[in-house]
Order: sequence, then C-alpha cells, then structure tokens
Amino acid sequence: MTIAAQIIAQKPAVLLDFDGPVCSVFGTLPDYRVADELKARIGQRLPREVATSRDPFTVLSYSVGLGPIAADVESRLRELELEAVACAPGTPGAGDFLAYLSQAGISTVIVSNNSHAAVEAYLHRAGLNRHVLAISARRDADPSRMKPNPRCFAKRSRPSTGPPTTAS
Repeated sequence: MTIAAQIIAQKPAVLLDFDGPVCSVFGTLPDYRVADELKARIGQRLPREVATSRDPFTVLSYSVGLGPIAADVESRLRELELEAVACAPGTPGAGDFLAYLSQAGISTVIVSNNSHAAVEAYLHRAGLNRHVLAISARRDADPSRMKPNPRCFAKRSRPSTGPPTTAS
C-alpha cells in the first residue's frame, strides 16, 4: 500500500475537487470561449484583468459587482458547464479511485466552483454518482460561497451515515 493509500485509509471522508481530479470540464468546450461569451453578455467595457482573462470564474466574480446581470451571467455559465460536461473527458483513474473509496467505506464529497447541476450531470453520465456521498458546488453567482472560502465545504467535512445528498 502506498503512503497516500495509507493516509486515505485512515480517514472517514475525502473532499475531492471536480474539475481535474474527476474530469476535464472544459476539455472539449474551451474555458476561454466560455469566458468570452460571458464577457459579451456583460455588454460593457471591462477592466483589463477581466477583459484579458480566459477564466469564466473571473468574469463571474466581476459580474457580482454589477447587480442583476450577475444572475444572468451565472445562469449562462451553468448552461455552458452543462454543455461542457455532456462530453467532458474523465480523468484517467478517477472512476477507479472513487470506486475504491466507496468500497473501503470512505465517504467522498465533491467540492467545486462549477455549478451543482454540472457536477451532478457529469457524475450521473459517468455512472459515478453512486460513489459520492454529497456535492458542495456553486448554486449562485456569489463568489464568497466558492473555494477557497472554507465555508463552501465546512458543513460537508463531517461524513454522514445517511444516503447521498446534494448539498449546496
């Protein structure tokens, strides 16, 4: 058993990021195209760091200061994430790792800045939902509820003995 496996085996739960460890969300729909579409949706001159960003979350975070447009930007980002995860490639070994954790009785909680809907859709499509106890992912445009803020997953860090949930 590797050192990593020994450490994991001693824990009751694992918090796992989604984009990267489980799949490549924007593996077929590039993140810069998503960011560009969100910038166009804002429809006004953007600060340089936002205008040149390839990161949809930078655009989303900026939109929060613009009032009601933030909900529209978040809604479109969620739609694009759903489109992206419909054909997103899985991370090699991720399914086996989640199955191992499940079989070992180690709860897995997916913690993501991606939308809850996208995470859930991918897990179902890939048949991995049965290995995940809960999902803690974005449900609105508020960046204070996203990683790295520990509040986004603090309640989920304690494993539950109940059925899988879809925590926000």
